[in-house]
Order: sequence, then C-alpha cells, then structure tokens
Amino acid sequence: MEQKDRLMTEIERLSIFLKKIMANFIKINADQNEAAALEHINNQFLSELNFNFNEFLNLPNNQAMEALNYLNLNPEQLEIFANFVTEMALNNKNNPKINTNFAQKAILLLEACNVQSKTFSWERNNQINQLKSFS
Repeated sequence: MEQKDRLMTEIERLSIFLKKIMANFIKINADQNEAAALEHINNQFLSELNFNFNEFLNLPNNQAMEALNYLNLNPEQLEIFANFVTEMALNNKNNPKINTNFAQKAILLLEACNVQSKTFSWERNNQINQLKSFS
C-alpha cells in the first residue's frame, strides 16, 4: 500500500512539473530569446528529472522513445508533455530546423499517447495534422 501511495505521489509530482515548465516556457519565450529559453528549460528538465530535453529533441524517433520510457509517463502526463512540445513548435518561428524537431517529437508523443491510452482523440488528431505542416 505504501509503495502505491509513493508511486501516485511521484506521478502527481511529474504532472505538476510538466504543467509548471509549460507555463514557464510561455513566459520565458516572451521575455528572452529562444536559445536562452530552451537552455533554461533543458536545465529544469535536468535538475528535476535528470532528463536531457535537448538531447531528446535531436535523437531519432526510436531512440527518443527509449529515452522517453525512462520517464515512465502515464497517458495524462504524456499528453501534457506532448502539449508542451507542441507549444514549443508553434511558438518557435525563427529557427526552422528546431521548429521541425519540435514538431516531429510532438507528433511522436501524441501518437504514443494514442497507443498508450488506447483511445482516439479528435484533439490529438487535429494537433498531429497541424504539426505535420511544420515537419
């Protein structure tokens, strides 16, 4: 029972972190240049989750999925993370290469969310279609 409570606490902590970092990205991106915002976000991922976000973005999809498995995200968290990466793709207009990486990883995350949740979502499908125009 204690193990289950600890696991639920860890899942909730991760959800809160992902929501917080998404809110921070929107604020930082408005205040700083994109490179500084991305570096700040990567540092947050490294300090909170020991996860290199920049490396994740540059990995081929199969290796990115392996790296993502390290986080052990449930479908809800995966969708929050996908929404975060989608926001980064949509708000990063100055660097097409980085924008394409964000879009490709967001599509990967949304498709993984579809598989993991075993449900179809019109919202996720629309996001995927919108992101395909970037990649």
